[in-house]
Amino acid sequence: MLKIFLLFLISFSSLQAQSIADKWYAKIDMDGEDKHYVFDIRSIANGYEGLLDDINNALFRLPLDSVSVSETNEVYILHKGFGLVFQGEVAANGASINGTMEIISSESEAVLSRTPQVKRTQLIKKKKDYTEEEVNFSNSEATRFSGTLSLPEGSDPCPAVVLISGSGPQDRNSEILGHKPFAVLADHLASRGVAVLRYDDRGYGRSEGQFRPATSMDYADDAQGAVNFLKQYPNRNFSHIGLIGHSEGGNIAPVVASRDSAVNFLVLLAAPGVSNFEHYITSLDLILKAYPETYDRDYPFYLTVYRSMAQVKNPVRLKSSLRQKFTALSKQMTDEELDAFGSAESFVEARVERHTSTWYRHYLQFDVTPYLRRLQIPVLVLNGDLDTSVESTQNLSGIRTTLLQAGNDRVTTVELKNVNHFFQVSKDDKIESVYFNEETFSKEALEIISDWIDGLEE
Repeated sequence: MLKIFLLFLISFSSLQAQSIADKWYAKIDMDGEDKHYVFDIRSIANGYEGLLDDINNALFRLPLDSVSVSETNEVYILHKGFGLVFQGEVAANGASINGTMEIISSESEAVLSRTPQVKRTQLIKKKKDYTEEEVNFSNSEATRFSGTLSLPEGSDPCPAVVLISGSGPQDRNSEILGHKPFAVLADHLASRGVAVLRYDDRGYGRSEGQFRPATSMDYADDAQGAVNFLKQYPNRNFSHIGLIGHSEGGNIAPVVASRDSAVNFLVLLAAPGVSNFEHYITSLDLILKAYPETYDRDYPFYLTVYRSMAQVKNPVRLKSSLRQKFTALSKQMTDEELDAFGSAESFVEARVERHTSTWYRHYLQFDVTPYLRRLQIPVLVLNGDLDTSVESTQNLSGIRTTLLQAGNDRVTTVELKNVNHFFQVSKDDKIESVYFNEETFSKEALEIISDWIDGLEE
């Protein structure tokens, strides 16, 4: 099904009163059934834009047609394709937006909350054995980044790590659907004597800059700025400096480590171990097999799209080719599939813009293996056996083989059972399960990471 590939566009807002830029969660009784929605509202120059996650129907990052706030804090949200209209008022304390939601012909009372309307078990309690500092650093282009440095108690030298997030704009906690995996990881490591620097991606949270059209190499420069900050940090000596990269961050970390000898170790989480095109095709097959009714249509189609993205260097030529491909696909799609975009024309333009973006083309043309070959430092690699985004067998083997062939035998690979792409113990790797899972980060994975780093000190 094409729902897997639904991503972002833009929407518009009008007047701004009390800020509603945040993620808003709703659990709504619609015709006797609980429905869960996430509204990701962001400030733009003329007001707001927004994205919608329809959790129950596994539809994610759908562009809202309108997000507006009146001078009296009345909120209006519209998605035309679904016939979804939310109207409400921001509470005096700003913690909720209370109103009604209409979807086609059904209407229900609705409360949008800043916290998920499902259980979370790994909430960070009061910190007793480490401190946190709000810090700033810059990359080589003087872009200013904002982050959090967690420091274990004491004055003795300790290891330090930089956390590098995966694809898409992420805050310092790498928040996804109400989970904050980097906050949980930082809390665990700092409690075990490891300093942790995590930061908002460029153009997101409190960091400056523009997230797109930057590529993995630009994000490597950002991570290098974080490493430089630790190297120059005046208030504590660090015995080792390492990088922990998740998903695309697992591409970025080897790039930085291959360039800077101050990086002493890597932890790669759900990281590609072959070229991005190779692992993407494997993931495409796994993901689309969950939708057998459209597999025969979508797999060969997206295989040709990704091959073009990996091979065609001229962006004008690529855009023309993909417009023809997506136009042909739109004629095979159902009205239901096209509803999320509003029309066939909107679908085609959204897909073409998405698949010809600077970042996406670079990602499909990137190969991490040359950077892995340059490494002679300890590397820990973890992946979950449920991961369909970065399949475990192919990529764990790829990293291990590349490092060993380069003469680096200081590599440890671990496949975690019943763990998804985001390192949750889960029944599957579906994004909707990420939302409903109570656990944020596998406890087994946390212990493996901290024990391995401890072993580097021996």
